[in-house]
Amino acid sequence: MDKNVENVLWTSGWDSTFRVYKLVEKGALVQPFYVLDNSRFSRYKEIETIKLLSNEIINRLGENKGRILDLIVIDKNEIKFNLIQKISYKVLKKRKHLGTQYYWLSCLALKIKNLELSVHSNDFLFLKGRTILKDCNKIGKYAVLNPNEKDFFKKNIWKNEVSNLQYY
Repeated sequence: MDKNVENVLWTSGWDSTFRVYKLVEKGALVQPFYVLDNSRFSRYKEIETIKLLSNEIINRLGENKGRILDLIVIDKNEIKFNLIQKISYKVLKKRKHLGTQYYWLSCLALKIKNLELSVHSNDFLFLKGRTILKDCNKIGKYAVLNPNEKDFFKKNIWKNEVSNLQYY
């Protein structure tokens, strides 16, 4: 992947759509990824919505802003299993509720470097005080897990931007 490309997991939901919009507004080249989960009834509607939103974002912001590359769809069943990620996820899940998607998303982030996961900060209160805010003129503000975080399991699931996974 080109290091000048911003890799974003795009679900078609509010948080990830807002992030894509802000990146394009800043002039970034965005590579959206979508994980196809065949158990989700809404999966085809989500892909259709992403395509519509891509066009709408470019139409609203104009051609002189950033660009959105073609959506890359990854089948959830093709995401490679990782034992360390699985153990880390299970330990964290025992502490606080954590959806199963965070296990396979962390495995995906091992393959796709600097994959951005867009979530509202209040959705992950157990990370409160464990993140630092970064500000980059090119891509805006974003939070990453504090590099001084001592919790091995949190570090494996919520890695910083130098390693794998970012969140907003």
